[in-house]
Amino acid sequence: MKKIIALVLFSAFLFSAAFCQQNENQQASAFLANGVPVYYKQNTTNAIDVVRVNISGGIFYYSPELAGIENATLSMCLKGSKTMNYQTLQQFCYQTSSSFGNGSGDLNGHLRIVSISKNLSDSIKVLADCFLNPGFDKGEYEKMMTEYLQSIQATLNDPMSLLTYQLQNIINAGHVSQTSVAVTPESIENITLENIKAFHKTLLDSRRLSIFAYTSMPLDQLVEELNQNLGTVKAQTSPLKTGEITPVTVNFPPLVLTHPSAANAGYVLRTYAAPSIKDKDYWAFQLANAIYSKIMFNVIRTKHGVCYTPQAGDFGELANVGVELLYSCTNYEDCVAAMAEARNLMAQGKFITGIKSNGDYKFSTIEKQLAAFKYSAINSIYGSQQTSASVVNRMAAGLFYYNDISAFSRQEDWIMSVTAKDIQRVFAKYVLAEQDFWAAAVGPGEEMRLPFYQNEEFEELSGETISQ
Repeated sequence: MKKIIALVLFSAFLFSAAFCQQNENQQASAFLANGVPVYYKQNTTNAIDVVRVNISGGIFYYSPELAGIENATLSMCLKGSKTMNYQTLQQFCYQTSSSFGNGSGDLNGHLRIVSISKNLSDSIKVLADCFLNPGFDKGEYEKMMTEYLQSIQATLNDPMSLLTYQLQNIINAGHVSQTSVAVTPESIENITLENIKAFHKTLLDSRRLSIFAYTSMPLDQLVEELNQNLGTVKAQTSPLKTGEITPVTVNFPPLVLTHPSAANAGYVLRTYAAPSIKDKDYWAFQLANAIYSKIMFNVIRTKHGVCYTPQAGDFGELANVGVELLYSCTNYEDCVAAMAEARNLMAQGKFITGIKSNGDYKFSTIEKQLAAFKYSAINSIYGSQQTSASVVNRMAAGLFYYNDISAFSRQEDWIMSVTAKDIQRVFAKYVLAEQDFWAAAVGPGEEMRLPFYQNEEFEELSGETISQ
């Protein structure tokens, strides 16, 4: 489960996870003996190497009833192999200054190594052993499931996380994105050790594998090392499962939840369609969010005192959804009007630089302020992207989204090419769209203070309890 704060900051993550100028063109590729592609970039800047083993297919390989099964399976791979238990694996990581990790997304899952250069060869052998021959220790499985249960319970107990979960369920119903990459309250009973073992077999398919490496190890040596293990994975005969993640529809009656923890300071969201990361409008939309968030702050918080933190963002990557968020909202009666005021000023191309003593705004224009937002975004990107892991992540993301491992090296150009007219156009197209979806989590008895409250849509939730 994802908390809405993390979701609305997705654009910030994308900025920070996808940019680095250094040596982007010094890269090469090769193939293992079984045809698995290896995308390589030589590490000439530090002694920390990263290798990422990617498994394509993502949510097309499991249903909503098995949501989170891929992530659970990959997590179990990192709990030890048939020849190395979890404790021994931890000792290896400590002794070699290495670490292993995993992740799952809509399009793919992955295992990764972060290792000092001199120990990369040993780390590759260990990770490959864990991936190809996981131990599936029952005790480690039970610990993992306890962690999942605790995470789900925390979501059910937190009004904002619960609201986000309910909102996404409504938006994604009947869409491929209905399948979550995370374990859900509905799927957790199906994340059995037997199902994990069965799902693991589907991952061992050379057609689905690819490898991304940022290392000082020469490419030919890396290929030789990988051929000893991952190069032995055979191609399965079943048809590959692929598909397109299309835009979602965001046009539903308001959703209002009540929760004791939201009393006196709740959460209000307005969601709407947003451009996919593959869309030409995506980067203009990200800059528009940054500008609009500043306007929202001056209008909604500073002038009207509606909430503690107003912010514009998005979540979804491919089936993307835009969001206006009022965090810790106390003035429900004026929240819709204040948001409309901020939206109207943004639509006029106005930018607020301050508020006069008489309450009037000090105005500039978006055109005059745009360059500062561009440079701020680029500085933020560059300052946070000096790690080996970021290089590998950019290579992988470039291939997934643009079929070009060097695509994100051009991100600075994409940002700098955005004009004020682009900002106004995408804002009008997406944020000002008539189709939207309002949602709120408030304290019991506070729901009627919301201007968009509709009794027939009202649902009271006080926090559920789940058990395994």
